[in-house]
Amino acid sequence: MKRATRFILSALMTLALLAGWTQTAYAALGVDNVTPGTVVNNTATTLTITGTDFDATAVVLLDGFGALATSFLNSQTLTAVVPAGVPVGDYTLRVTTSAPDSQAWPGALHVTAPTPTS
Repeated sequence: MKRATRFILSALMTLALLAGWTQTAYAALGVDNVTPGTVVNNTATTLTITGTDFDATAVVLLDGFGALATSFLNSQTLTAVVPAGVPVGDYTLRVTTSAPDSQAWPGALHVTAPTPTS
């Protein structure tokens, strides 16, 4: 029975290859740095995100807030705009692409209120 099972599996794999079925290989998405790490919430601020294997479908999100306007510069650099009015707090920054995974960096962004003036 084991030989028959191996033969059938081998035959099915061969047919799949002949039919043109392939498995898509995705590179390892990674986030290495986010600058600046602290922003004031009374003005829009552009973040620079560096990492690996970004693509033109990349979107930067702040967990608990949502998607940011994201620009793809190259496979190692994205920019994203944090709009004015984001609530004060610490945010996990997440990068998603067309690959089935995402990369999160907990505490990557600290949003503060403006310093009061006297």
